[in-house]
Amino acid sequence: MSEALDIFTKRVPVEEGVRYYAYNDATGKSVTLKPNGNLSIGIGVNLEIGLDPIEVSWLFLHRAELVEEQLLPLTWYSSSDPVRQSVALDMGFNMGVETLMKFTQMIAAWGAQNWQLAGAQLLASKAAREDQERYEKLASILVSGSDT
Repeated sequence: MSEALDIFTKRVPVEEGVRYYAYNDATGKSVTLKPNGNLSIGIGVNLEIGLDPIEVSWLFLHRAELVEEQLLPLTWYSSSDPVRQSVALDMGFNMGVETLMKFTQMIAAWGAQNWQLAGAQLLASKAAREDQERYEKLASILVSGSDT
């Protein structure tokens, strides 16, 4: 596991919490199709009964690794330190790498290692206006290079 992935996978469960049942991320409310059906995924995996801790951990790490695989070829990402990389992992994990790539001004500042400007561009985003606390923390990590 890369250092950035290690930083990310330690920070995010504390920030987001761990849930074993399907839920709406925007509202935090559980999602169910009962009494008329079962919410399922994959090969008949019934999400109505939830996932066990091992499944949750595996799925989280697997998805985070997929995000990292997409980011590693990008110079602005690969040339930065692991703590700042964890910010991109966080964003790519939560919104998808395709959406992360729309943060063009932040990425340009990131590539120039202008951390103040990168943080300011992140805070100027629609995402930051919708979830101010989360993005203020990510911008702080980006500017300072520290997640503590």
